Amino acid sequence: MKKPRVLCKSAKGGKRSIMYDIIIRNGRVIDPQNKFDAKADVAIYNGKIVGVGDYQNAESDRVLDAAGHIVTPGLIDPHAHLWPLTKMGISTECTCIPSAVTTAIDAGSAGWATYETSRGFINTCKVRVKTLVNVSPMGLPCNGYLENVDPDYLGGVYEREIEQLFDRYRGELIGIKLRVNTGVIKDMGEKPLLRALELAERCHTRLVIHSSETAIPFERLCDLLRKDDILTHMYNKRNDSILLGPDGKVRPEAWEARKRGVLFDVGHAQGHCDVSVAKAAIEQGFLPDMIGTDACEEGAFREHLMFSMPFILSKMLSLGLRLTDAISATTEKPAKWIGMENQIGCLSVGSFADVAIFDLKDKDFTYRDRGGAFYTGHQLLKPVAMIKDGQVVYRDLEF
Repeated sequence: MKKPRVLCKSAKGGKRSIMYDIIIRNGRVIDPQNKFDAKADVAIYNGKIVGVGDYQNAESDRVLDAAGHIVTPGLIDPHAHLWPLTKMGISTECTCIPSAVTTAIDAGSAGWATYETSRGFINTCKVRVKTLVNVSPMGLPCNGYLENVDPDYLGGVYEREIEQLFDRYRGELIGIKLRVNTGVIKDMGEKPLLRALELAERCHTRLVIHSSETAIPFERLCDLLRKDDILTHMYNKRNDSILLGPDGKVRPEAWEARKRGVLFDVGHAQGHCDVSVAKAAIEQGFLPDMIGTDACEEGAFREHLMFSMPFILSKMLSLGLRLTDAISATTEKPAKWIGMENQIGCLSVGSFADVAIFDLKDKDFTYRDRGGAFYTGHQLLKPVAMIKDGQVVYRDLEF
């Protein structure tokens, strides 16, 4: 890593003063990967983190005073839908940057027949983008579309096509997406899921399953998924894909799946996170591995329902999730899942300088479920600045 530039020798002729690009001072720094939660400064040079500690006397081109604020690694959204991979996608930079999201994972918006023609924005986007490919040829082109997930469609050509995509774009492509809800699976039973699992095994990748309104019993999904596969919409309350059993306890199959390494994502959206389910599961210690927004154009910045990643994190805090667990589920854990631990999702020396700064406000705020139930939270996590690769790309006027 390139060293910060030297300013001059000290008066004693020994130590030299160095100039950093940015120093964030006086904030409460929360870095779950490094088990760090304390008041500290963060020093940045040449797009990388060069240290967390005491930099009160250090020289810097820019100083951001984060006193009274929370400083974290830049957030990672493990479940979003991005334009132009789908017409219903969010504007990636316009939505992610003011939400302190430095890395976004598109959750299967594009299918194997549309991926190459819509992926061009990835290399020029200010937000780091990773993707899942949908087993459907068209993916999810618009709201209300029920994708074709028949593995025998066109003679089963999708398997060869997806294997070729992983040959070309591995690293950018990090998994396969399948929705197993009743409208998509129809009368095919487990066949699309079993074939998708076989394909994921051959591609040496993971499978992400949409579990809301599932056509396959929840316990069966838990039994079939492998280590590092993801079951998303974990707190939904639709059909059989709810997390809680009839006795109000977390299903034993969910606990067993977690022991095997299956991961669980909130996948919030506008209607996939029921307050009663989430609150009960959190109270029993069944916390999310990841907190994805499932953001799309219709849901982004919609008051009370979804709005943004910080809004959803605030909602999770109001339901009993600790702040450090919420930060872990949007930094450390998704970074590890995509194989970029020690590069993003942390403030380790040498990691990319992706940093978020928040104001945690004591403020009553109203949330609403898709079912119409309102409830009030008492803390709001408000982004005030975001740094991506060592550049300040967002800053609140009052910060």
